[in-house]
Amino acid sequence: MTKNQDDLQQLQDVLILIYKFVQQEKLYENFFFDDSDFQRPYKYKNKLLNELLEMEDSLDFIKTCIIETEALKEDKEESAIDFADIMEKYEIIELLLAKYSLSHLEEVDKLNLKVFKEYL
Repeated sequence: MTKNQDDLQQLQDVLILIYKFVQQEKLYENFFFDDSDFQRPYKYKNKLLNELLEMEDSLDFIKTCIIETEALKEDKEESAIDFADIMEKYEIIELLLAKYSLSHLEEVDKLNLKVFKEYL
């Protein structure tokens, strides 16, 4: 399936927002629940987000998806792409949130995640 540049950019935007969201949630989880048997007491409306939060290696998985998307956009080999360079473009996450009319990362479940599911 060939995707045009706009679709790939939208996919990468969604992936980066999901990555930042999961990263934030994992940090909260480690800080508040790491030393206890207590599980995250809340669930998000989106089943995919909940599954990603429960995965051990979800950040690595999403990172790989972001790199693969960048490779498709730039028509490069994945090994030639540096994840830090991609994330540097999105250093100001507020701009990306504004692009999708989100006020904070917790609203990522309002995004149309079908784009991400189609990628998988």
